[in-house]
Amino acid sequence: MARSRLKVETKQAKYSKTREHRLEFYLSPRRYTISLEAPGYRTIERTIEVSREGRERITVFLELTRSQAPLFLQRFIGGKSKGIVSTSLARSTAHLDLEEIKVIEDGPVRDTPWGFRIFVDGFEAFEVPVRLYDDDDNPPTYSMSTEHHAATILSLTKREIKVEIIGYRGPPIVGEREIETGTDQTGVAVVQVPVRASNPKNGDFVLELSVDRAPRHGARSTRRSLTVSLDRVLVREHGSRDPTDWAFEVYANGKRMMSVSLRAYAGGIVEFSEEGLKVDIDKPADGVLALTVLGYRTPAVKGAGIFVLAPGTGEVTEQEITVQNPDDPRDGHFVFTLSVTTPAADAS
Repeated sequence: MARSRLKVETKQAKYSKTREHRLEFYLSPRRYTISLEAPGYRTIERTIEVSREGRERITVFLELTRSQAPLFLQRFIGGKSKGIVSTSLARSTAHLDLEEIKVIEDGPVRDTPWGFRIFVDGFEAFEVPVRLYDDDDNPPTYSMSTEHHAATILSLTKREIKVEIIGYRGPPIVGEREIETGTDQTGVAVVQVPVRASNPKNGDFVLELSVDRAPRHGARSTRRSLTVSLDRVLVREHGSRDPTDWAFEVYANGKRMMSVSLRAYAGGIVEFSEEGLKVDIDKPADGVLALTVLGYRTPAVKGAGIFVLAPGTGEVTEQEITVQNPDDPRDGHFVFTLSVTTPAADAS
């Protein structure tokens, strides 16, 4: 029997409250190969046999081509584009812009260098590079509209986004490693990630992580998941003061996976128990797990807010997010004003 190909596009779908896309077609009796395509997802094909006066129902779950969602269409840092994922879904987007930063407390000394990273649903949207802030300025408000720190976010099925902000004094220290996680890879891989400053005397650590590529425990552990554990931190240099408080953020293929704060002593080793920092994540589709570690001296400042989206309405929502040291706001206290714009449905 001859096969016919039916191409399904999401714009033909009926949107439901359960965040599903439903499509209905009336077809002549025969065998069909149905192909579903969406930007950022693997193409799915299903073969069905349609009988006379019969009804066939199939449910398909699209798989991401990468281990993280294609969340950002475009990022801007200081007005410069940091890459585009896709432009074909421009009508289903939201634009996040940083408008201004108000300084309540910059810290115990004047002209304190701070840098900030802005996350949307756990993924880094953009960063505000390190610069000097002073709460004695009149007014102590820094307009960001001319610098254009922003991101364009996919909001095809989303109704709200969580925006998180992390601030740190001075530039962070960074380390990166990759681990093969393909189907032919089994067992536990132990990897050491060096995280050091350009001048190692200002910070030099080694984070030891283990990746179970065939996890056998945990409610979410399946053959399609990995278990990543932070086992220990080796302290080689931690700065001029002994001890020094540090914090580390661990990312898996761009998504923030875990964070840890510790007090570092010269030559020390920080061990974590078996019940400690352990996270189950989805296996990367390309078989490579990219681990990135960001380290910075604490106290850090943090804050978060929820933006409710109204896709396709052209609305602009502005919100303030307080970003401060939760233990002592005198060590850092800022108020960020951000806006989210959802373009009108007929926008080009």
